[in-house]
Amino acid sequence: GGFQRLGINEIPWQVDVAYFPSDEWNGTGESVDSSRYSYDIVKTDTTHNTERHQVNLRAAYTLDHAGAGTTRLGVSGQYGRVRNVELGRGAPRMAGAVHMKGDYGPWGVKLEAIAYDVDPLDTAGTQSPAMTMGAYDYAYEVAAEGQLYSAAFSYRIDGPAFLYLEGVKFYNDFSVLDKNASDYNTSLHNVTGSELDFEGPLLAYLDFALGRNNAWIGPDFGTALAGGDDDDWNYRLNLNLGVYF
Repeated sequence: GGFQRLGINEIPWQVDVAYFPSDEWNGTGESVDSSRYSYDIVKTDTTHNTERHQVNLRAAYTLDHAGAGTTRLGVSGQYGRVRNVELGRGAPRMAGAVHMKGDYGPWGVKLEAIAYDVDPLDTAGTQSPAMTMGAYDYAYEVAAEGQLYSAAFSYRIDGPAFLYLEGVKFYNDFSVLDKNASDYNTSLHNVTGSELDFEGPLLAYLDFALGRNNAWIGPDFGTALAGGDDDDWNYRLNLNLGVYF
């Protein structure tokens, strides 16, 4: 949630500030600490780190191109602590990003670059090259330091309903996670698809996902975003139907 928000209809700046004293805690499930709806650094049987005192700051400026669309440029930062509850001490974690969002008639563009550095401590008190994250009752490893780059492009067609369609959006989303550890393999992710907006409450997504060292597409969920040892490209065809009231 944001502490202060300045709407772009009033001035072109938008600023968000937030402070979180801890994560949202663990719920009821089979895992040690991953029964939650948001991804956090979590504890397992062998790792004992958790999030504390996180501060987020985001600022964005919108350029109006006089009817030809808008471009939003922004920067964001995060600082917090990752605490080893077994050792009773912690270390810093931080991240920074720059982003761009463009809306130009039917065309949409989103670009972002993120750098992050987390210092999780193992039971010996030394920094680990991987951190354990979890949600939805599952935990997995992620490289503790790296850079994430993403690019998304879309094109929307609106018009009279055709075969009960009111609009179609085609998109391609690409991202790459470059990990600082020399023996960790790069993770790649690409999704090509379409959004089908039907008359009434029905909305459908049909897309083709392709990835390498990808926890969600490949066979190695536990360590694909950390060391990663799968050089093959894996794919998934996804159809998602939603009814909105």
